[in-house]
Amino acid sequence: MKYKVGDKVRVRNDLIVEKKYGGMTYAESMNEFAGHIVTIKDEHTCFYDIKEDNGEWGWTDEMFEDIGENKNMKYKVGDKVRVREDLVVGEYYGKSIFAAKMEKWKGKICTISEIASERYKNYHFEEDIDGWYWTDEMLEDVSENNVGEIKARTVDVGYYLKFCGHRVIENVYQGVDNGKLFFTTVDGLNQYTLPKDAIEWVVPHEE
Repeated sequence: MKYKVGDKVRVRNDLIVEKKYGGMTYAESMNEFAGHIVTIKDEHTCFYDIKEDNGEWGWTDEMFEDIGENKNMKYKVGDKVRVREDLVVGEYYGKSIFAAKMEKWKGKICTISEIASERYKNYHFEEDIDGWYWTDEMLEDVSENNVGEIKARTVDVGYYLKFCGHRVIENVYQGVDNGKLFFTTVDGLNQYTLPKDAIEWVVPHEE
């Protein structure tokens, strides 16, 4: 497969209705996208879904032509990245400014959910409901993008993890094991594998 999720491609103008391209038939209803730039939504074994037709048709490499923009993006949809901890509020990183309200994301591991703009080379995060624009210069690689590698690091040291209504862990470390986020104490005991909606960071207090 030539393309990845999030890539922009152009549907060829010379495709013939009812002819097979890469094992998939080019249907008449697909012809409305001829010459249009579309976005790869999902990648299957031998075909793609595109965002513009809501995954209705199967598209193949042979139906597309490269528009040359995808090489400009370092990360792809689904990649895990870490927000740099040394970012300075008010400074530009690439073509986006780092705002004060983005500071809470420093050091956090996030998931690329969308290439917001290839022209400005920025992304959106799955975890960021505010929709800030993140650039390559604001991010750094994490081991989750390498299969089988696990890397743990400190996050929000001195905070407690609120789990099932109880504050149960102090000095929390986070990592990824087989694609699942986990939190653990410094000595590696009391390891929990949790979905992101089951956790909440809270300021510590005496109990």
